[in-house]
Amino acid sequence: TSEIAKKEAAERSNAAEIETREDLEAELEALQNAYDECEDDKVKHIELLDINKEEYEQLNSRYSEQVRKSKETDSRNEELSNALTELEATLDASKQEVENLQSSLTSEIAKKEAAERSNAAEIETREDLEAE
Repeated sequence: TSEIAKKEAAERSNAAEIETREDLEAELEALQNAYDECEDDKVKHIELLDINKEEYEQLNSRYSEQVRKSKETDSRNEELSNALTELEATLDASKQEVENLQSSLTSEIAKKEAAERSNAAEIETREDLEAE
């Protein structure tokens, strides 16, 4: 009866660990999706910066007398550069969070595997005791 109770407790513990692992995997997937979105946004902002640079060069060569327009474009590029810097910081934070979650998940998997080995040993011991 004690062995059965231990087995049931171990099974409950395994179930909780599996649920925790599944939660961590779901959280990791959500973070990966957020990371991917940040990457997409970063590419779009880089493309916008490239487009704005080309526009600036064309305006400057065609309309050198239009100083006001070139200043507006510079200001716009600065805003995009600041936005890109913020996105890169968010991306770095997301990467770190993903790495932390991956580490945590690896740890949880190792714990689960250890618990499963322990359960297998307990089951084998119980079977040996029942055979006696």
